[in-house]
Amino acid sequence: MKMRFLQKPMLVMLLLPVAWSCDKKEKADYAILSGQLSGKKLPEQIQLLKGRDVKFEVKLDDSGNFADTLYIDTPGYYVMKINDNRIPVYIAQGDNLEMKADLEPDDFYETLSVRGDGAENIRYLLRRDSIQRSQNKDQEAFYLLEEDAFKKTVRHQQKIMDSLVATSGLPEDFAALEKKGNFYSYAGYLQRYPMYHKYYAKKDSLSLSEDFDAELSDIDYENEEDYNHIPSYASLVFNRFNERVGDVYKKMKEEGGEEGRDLYMRASREVMDTYPKGRLKDDIIANHIYYLSPSTDDPEELYNYLLAGTTYPDTREKINEKYDKIKTLVKGKPSPVFEGYENYDGGTTSLADLKGKYVYIDVWATWCGPCKAEIPHLQKVEEDYKDKNIHFLSVSIDREKDRDAWKTMIAEKDMGGIQVLADNAFNSKFVQDYGIEGIPTFILIDPEGNIVSADAPRPSDKNLRKLFDELL
Repeated sequence: MKMRFLQKPMLVMLLLPVAWSCDKKEKADYAILSGQLSGKKLPEQIQLLKGRDVKFEVKLDDSGNFADTLYIDTPGYYVMKINDNRIPVYIAQGDNLEMKADLEPDDFYETLSVRGDGAENIRYLLRRDSIQRSQNKDQEAFYLLEEDAFKKTVRHQQKIMDSLVATSGLPEDFAALEKKGNFYSYAGYLQRYPMYHKYYAKKDSLSLSEDFDAELSDIDYENEEDYNHIPSYASLVFNRFNERVGDVYKKMKEEGGEEGRDLYMRASREVMDTYPKGRLKDDIIANHIYYLSPSTDDPEELYNYLLAGTTYPDTREKINEKYDKIKTLVKGKPSPVFEGYENYDGGTTSLADLKGKYVYIDVWATWCGPCKAEIPHLQKVEEDYKDKNIHFLSVSIDREKDRDAWKTMIAEKDMGGIQVLADNAFNSKFVQDYGIEGIPTFILIDPEGNIVSADAPRPSDKNLRKLFDELL
């Protein structure tokens, strides 16, 4: 089965107006985010995220001031994104928050201040995150702990977090969510321990006490209420879903199924079908829109399957958007293009410059493990087909700040072919036009600039050489 890094998916302040009716104070259905950011690299906007989805965008003026009204249906957790800083926040209707921060210092969080109604929740979350960042900094050493020491460590950490909740003067409903979330975080560690311990200890198997994860057996993994309100529960649910899919996938392989993404999608569908309709199932489905691609055996059938399982318009919109996009990426359609990408060897390169030969494109990044694993295979393919009518083009989606890392890796790994840096990382138009949601992604274009495959075999796949031998 192919491995890819997914795109891979903010602070908030609120003011609350007060409405009076029949002499009774009613709670507003919105909050207002306001404040000021200082520094040389001010963003154009502050984003509030739920998962990968941008729920709110708050514009800044030239002086870094901002103020906006946020209409929210229910209280909930968000991530506030300010440049590369991500801040956990909890927003309830009627909150009145004001934020200030300086983007210049190395420790952005040291300059961050929040005040107003609801500010105690955000200040608590910042303290919580600071403690959590200080825990388990050495992930390898943490998961290499033997069973008893590991459980003792994570149980102690849960007690520390519960104590923080109890002493922070939080509203009762928010405190209850946080304490429940602490348990789910603890459960998540137990859930991940077998896989991570085997990986770091380089073991093929692991024998654990019968009651090691007994607490997990009482968890309801289809609890819509907790899923909608507790982030650590959502993480637990998705991990459990993946475990179940892995078990089904393994069984299907043992029964003669051919290893690969089609078999994995079959296993996923079998597990997905066991979930009742709701937000949880919609989000599981949304995570599988990735598999709706030009290389899918029957895109229309998968499109109809995903659509039939949804409840919410936003999920249907994502499915429709992806399906409409892949219909433009079938074999023979003109390829999306790019212009003026920085070339490692100097100057710039546009896709049009490469017309007249086939172009095999590797979309990758220096931070992507599966991408780096393909480099030796790509170098061998390049060597074997260097005299054929084909260009080998590597398009890095590293961010601007990682340009030096991009150049260094090319030099250190002696990477060949044509090396270019995309103009806006994952948000580059070329990347978006191809509907790329995970890397590495490989694309093959013919000498006229038309698509041969928008999801070509990767260099380690023997089918790539078979394809090249048919065409070249």
